[in-house]
Amino acid sequence: VPKHIAWEALHHDDVESIVTDLPRPIKGRLPDYYVLEAQAAEPFIVKYDLDRDKLEQVKYYDLSICLDEMAQVTNFSDPELEKTHKKLGVRIHPMSIEDAEDAFLERFYELYDARSARGRTGGAGADVVRVYSDE
Repeated sequence: VPKHIAWEALHHDDVESIVTDLPRPIKGRLPDYYVLEAQAAEPFIVKYDLDRDKLEQVKYYDLSICLDEMAQVTNFSDPELEKTHKKLGVRIHPMSIEDAEDAFLERFYELYDARSARGRTGGAGADVVRVYSDE
């Protein structure tokens, strides 16, 4: 994703820690899911000082990368999504949970430090604690 929306891109699925992720076709059939997801996302938006307009921009990339993922990892396609989005050519690299956590934290601290240097700690401020794996 473009640099200017990297922080929001990193946090775009935070809400899934509270409201479990559902496959895209199922979400579309559950209109109340989106209402619940939006309500559950609010504390994350505040805590991490997420820009709502940038979160909207991230949705395009998220859905486009979803097409890349479908092509590389599953046998599914989404003709409706393909009408409005194109694959970005992102290479999907399956990871263990531990490796994914390490990659997330590394990127989080990189972006957080850059935001802090610009005076943009947002709601996170002093309660961001660095977490390192012992392994």
